[in-house]
Amino acid sequence: MLGLLFFYFLPTVIALVRETPKIGGVLVVNLFLGWTFIGWIVALAWAVSAPGPSPKLPLPDKENRIACPQCAELILAAAKKCHFCQFELPVVHAEAALAGDVQAHIRGMQLLIAVTFILLGLGIIVASGPPVAGAIVAGVGFLWLVITIINVWRHHD
Repeated sequence: MLGLLFFYFLPTVIALVRETPKIGGVLVVNLFLGWTFIGWIVALAWAVSAPGPSPKLPLPDKENRIACPQCAELILAAAKKCHFCQFELPVVHAEAALAGDVQAHIRGMQLLIAVTFILLGLGIIVASGPPVAGAIVAGVGFLWLVITIINVWRHHD
């Protein structure tokens, strides 16, 4: 059963791994039209043909720069050492630590939502509800859990 769900959501998993910019569209087509063979093929083609992620380079504007505490020259905010005076900068800035805390909170909420969907789907099945509905809800939770685990693994520092 889980193998069938994985195969059904394969286009979405491919889009996630490739970091396609329109992963939401692939998920919607896959979820609602994937049961038709044509909808599944469209979602798969969209996931495979979409370009991968663009390189994340810091922009050279002043917003990505800070003043060196030693010589006051503008350097990249992510710099570890000032290239003007060779001053060693602190490794963790307060803003970066705060951003990391927010990301950890978001990942925790995603895991909580995924587990909720899985338990809700299993509850529908156990409560003699329609087993297809329970399987779909549990499948969505399982897919959400897989996506969250992949994102945590990929963005782990």
